[in-house]
Amino acid sequence: MVFKNFAVKNFRCLGQLNLRDLKRLNVIVGRNNTGKTALLEALFFHSAANNPTMALNLRMHRGFSGEMEVSKISLTELWRDLFRGFDIAKHIEFESEDASGKRRRSVIFVGPQDGQQLTMPAISGSSFQERSAPLTIEYTDANGKLHVSSLLMGPDGRPELQNPSRILDYLGIILPAYRRVSQEEDAERLDKVVTEKRKDQILKLAQTIEPRLVDLVVGLSAGKPVVMCDVGLPRLAPLPVLGEGTHKLVSMALAIEAARAGVVMLDEAENGLYYDSQKQFWSKLHKLAVTNDVQLFVTSHSRECLEALETSAADDAEFQADVKVIRLAKDKGEVYASEYEFAALQASLAAGFEIR
Repeated sequence: MVFKNFAVKNFRCLGQLNLRDLKRLNVIVGRNNTGKTALLEALFFHSAANNPTMALNLRMHRGFSGEMEVSKISLTELWRDLFRGFDIAKHIEFESEDASGKRRRSVIFVGPQDGQQLTMPAISGSSFQERSAPLTIEYTDANGKLHVSSLLMGPDGRPELQNPSRILDYLGIILPAYRRVSQEEDAERLDKVVTEKRKDQILKLAQTIEPRLVDLVVGLSAGKPVVMCDVGLPRLAPLPVLGEGTHKLVSMALAIEAARAGVVMLDEAENGLYYDSQKQFWSKLHKLAVTNDVQLFVTSHSRECLEALETSAADDAEFQADVKVIRLAKDKGEVYASEYEFAALQASLAAGFEIR
């Protein structure tokens, strides 16, 4: 597994959080604003190794526009929301250890200033200059080699990489709760799955809530690639018209297939799922993760979802060994984690304890 242990420091609302003995399926619960999504983002950012453009991806996942008017915003302000308390004087740190004992470390900070002057577009008839303040990642890979890369915004508002190099120890994919995967991305992943004859598990997961689904193919809609679905109608239907739940499950399954031997982060995975389909959902999701050797991190607000997970794994010792529930909570502004192995989850649910 990619993450046996994981530590994060000074990222978003997370001051210092250490998670140990992580499993194949890690379910993250807790009240609003306790850092569930931030933890997924930390895992995702670290999985990108030395690629600072992930900061822009996270902006879009949070609902910010992908286009920035840099003439109206300080370059440094683009990165400030990544840092705890918006304090860019403190470094973000991620450190992980995988199942084989190999360690990786990321240190993320603003700077150093390289003295370069960026000429910015004029505001109200006046022109000005602002020193670049790049977002820098120092990434130490599993072999102990250090890689440094930086991202700054150019005078035209486009990102510019300094010392770019592509380091990919494993693939990490995040599916935000509030942003659908693009049709083109789903179609690209399906095309690879079809070519490699690995479509069955995707169909089985999606059939959890859409039993009429018998096939998925790549087609065109308005000249762009899209996943087309055979649900027994006279014509194939584009995936987005089948409803949020079906679309979400197909996107999840395609992401897991794409991230073989990697990690997938699913935010609020149960959204769009009717309660009585959740037992099947967990069983099929786990099987798909095992088949593709993928580690999952899933956030949830639902007790029904946890109860369905417990029921689904109740008679399967291997499934139980793959489950961990992580409950995040705040105390005096600090986020801390309570971790539940399957037996503890089972006992807590039976006793009626609140662990969401």
